Amino acid sequence: MSLPSVSVSYGNTATKEQHLKAAFLVQFVKYTVWPDSSSKNITIGVLGPGAFTQAFSKYQGKRLHGKTLEIVRIDDVVDAETCCQLVFLTSTESRKSRRILRHLVKKPILTVSENNSFTRNGGIIRILKKGPKLKFVISVRNAKKSGLEFSSRMLKVAHAVEK
Repeated sequence: MSLPSVSVSYGNTATKEQHLKAAFLVQFVKYTVWPDSSSKNITIGVLGPGAFTQAFSKYQGKRLHGKTLEIVRIDDVVDAETCCQLVFLTSTESRKSRRILRHLVKKPILTVSENNSFTRNGGIIRILKKGPKLKFVISVRNAKKSGLEFSSRMLKVAHAVEK
């Protein structure tokens, strides 16, 4: 897994950091194993501002694991539960994260956020900024509750792995 080598173009209103986070999320999809992989699409749901969703424009429709990548903006946890394999809660949605995580626990949905207490509250991956770089922390314990597994390559490049 080579997160820093992801090429990113910045042709819309999303910021450089939002583009990098979008690239991270696509990489997370590549190195995650879901218990039920019968759907035709892999859907990433973004709970937060529309500009962040625009950061995914270059990935919309790409193929991963033989499936079509679909990026959608979601407004509520019910939307996430019905269609998403990965849910990203932007920093603007941190106040809702506990409620959302309580609702999604034990569901095969990879939850990702920038919220500092995200993995302590049941989230699976937390993205953090260390100086100018983005890093991530994985909670293997929370992933197991959701029936998700990660490639050993992803676990090796994580900033930290919480067991």
